[in-house]
Amino acid sequence: MKLRTVKINNYKSFGEEDNVLFIDKLNVIIGKNESGKSNLIDALANINYIGATDKEYFSNKNVKSSKNLNIILNFETDGTKEFIDNFEGNAQITLDSYNNYLLSGDLSKYIENNKKYNEILSNINILVQKDIIFPSKDDLIKFNNLVDDLKNAKTKIFINNDYYIHIINFLKESNIKDCITLSELIEQAINFLKKIYVNFPRFVKIENKMLKSTYNVQEIENFSEPFLRNFLIQCGININMLIETLKSSDIDKIKKFEEYMNDKTENFSHIFNEFYDADNIKIKITIDKNKINIIVDTHNENLQYEERSNGLKWYIGLLIQLLTINGNINSISTCNVILIDEPAVYLHPNAQREVLRLFADFVKRRGGIHQLIYTTHSPFMIDTETVQNVRAVVKDNNGISHIHNKITTMPANSKSTYDTITPLINAIGLNLSYNIGPAFDSQNVIVEGMSDYFYLNGYYRSKQIENIPNIIPSTGGDNISAIASILFGWKCKFNILLDQDDKGRSVYDSINDSKQSFLDKLIFVDNNTQKVSGKRFEIEDLFSIKDKIRFGMCNEDYNEHKYNYSYIVYNKILYENVSYDEKTIKNFDELIEKINNLNMEE
Repeated sequence: MKLRTVKINNYKSFGEEDNVLFIDKLNVIIGKNESGKSNLIDALANINYIGATDKEYFSNKNVKSSKNLNIILNFETDGTKEFIDNFEGNAQITLDSYNNYLLSGDLSKYIENNKKYNEILSNINILVQKDIIFPSKDDLIKFNNLVDDLKNAKTKIFINNDYYIHIINFLKESNIKDCITLSELIEQAINFLKKIYVNFPRFVKIENKMLKSTYNVQEIENFSEPFLRNFLIQCGININMLIETLKSSDIDKIKKFEEYMNDKTENFSHIFNEFYDADNIKIKITIDKNKINIIVDTHNENLQYEERSNGLKWYIGLLIQLLTINGNINSISTCNVILIDEPAVYLHPNAQREVLRLFADFVKRRGGIHQLIYTTHSPFMIDTETVQNVRAVVKDNNGISHIHNKITTMPANSKSTYDTITPLINAIGLNLSYNIGPAFDSQNVIVEGMSDYFYLNGYYRSKQIENIPNIIPSTGGDNISAIASILFGWKCKFNILLDQDDKGRSVYDSINDSKQSFLDKLIFVDNNTQKVSGKRFEIEDLFSIKDKIRFGMCNEDYNEHKYNYSYIVYNKILYENVSYDEKTIKNFDELIEKINNLNMEE
């Protein structure tokens, strides 16, 4: 399942306002120092695939709040991975307290109504009515807790506590038929739940890890250097053979194994050089007695690993961790939410851009099952083609952190706002191609806001139309007349698309009253070229009931987070082969036909 939103209630600097983070595939968090960015990363980094990792997690309560800490995670299937019984839908997990993780949503209903699981529970219930003699009263209490937890799995995540294994083993070893059957049923129930839980992603934080120049055989043999072992595994080097060679005194054997290792490291070096254009490097490994030395070769200049720059070492460490995550087929969950706090601080701007390209490549690997969230101060770590993925964290005067999923929702009267969005402003300024201006050789369509932009583009993508009009979001109806005047003066072809509501009619009146020459280019989304007083028809009303439900337009928080919902819909169409249904397409077809007819009448 993919993580869609996180609600952080009273964790560290977060309170209960502006505390929802919308999650896409690749997400960048900007904010001043001490704004709460790292707290956001920590809130997720200490969660495992079904709940918080330890009791200490819930001690990180916001000291300024009288309310309890809890984290609400919303997940959704997206077709990138087949779920049990082809289940599709959502799931909400609330981390309420240690070992108390509440489940709701479609997945809760699926468990509640699952015939197989209910049959298992029914058979367990029959057997527990019989007298079972446990070694102690404490064991009986634990057994009852185990049964209750399985019965409550539809509303609460089942935590497979260690002592449950003791209970199951006792039942197996009792040599009583009913007890043995009961143990088998309990294991069936637990395995059923495991097949569900495996679909939740792991939360994995990338650490600031770097290899050393030298490792001795004891460090390799005793697993005291897992980071090195991960590097060797990613290179494809047989670790047991390495240990055996390090203990050998056979010079020819050592020489041959060195050649073997350096053949293996070439592939890692090749992958690294794809995303690091500062130098073309080769990583080599030599053997000196019972030690290995890691050397970085640049332009035939060999340097010990620790003699290289922190930037290069950090980058190699990042790649080792990403490749380990991507290739870890034995992990509990095959999808991951990767978390990185302030990556690439050691790197120069060009190398930072390469890291950004590496991130984009990573979230596309293995069918696009991974998601990545990182914080940054650097404009070079912001992709100006996807500024919609930028989230901001701002701390108010009371020391409470607030999440802004849309930059335009940030308070405008605060210096912290300027400081927060400075990297984004700089990023856009650095990329002159970032432009949503007019097209001079094709049709332009001016719309009221970004949600209209995404939904209209989604229509064209759903129909797989290549030559689509240039859609210009005015980011507010008050700007439409000014934009239209510019396009009219430049003799551009354009139309104005408005919602049939109070705001849209106000724009219509403004254009009409000022006797602008482009009133005939205006059309409402209900296909009218005239305003209809008292009517409310917005672009969302072009969607069928099925699509409205499917895309979250019926959710209580839709109006508050319309921008994020519409952007998620657009990304689903771009990257997940989702499309509008036939009724929605038909409604958009009629609107576009009316626009085309208007243009033919000119």
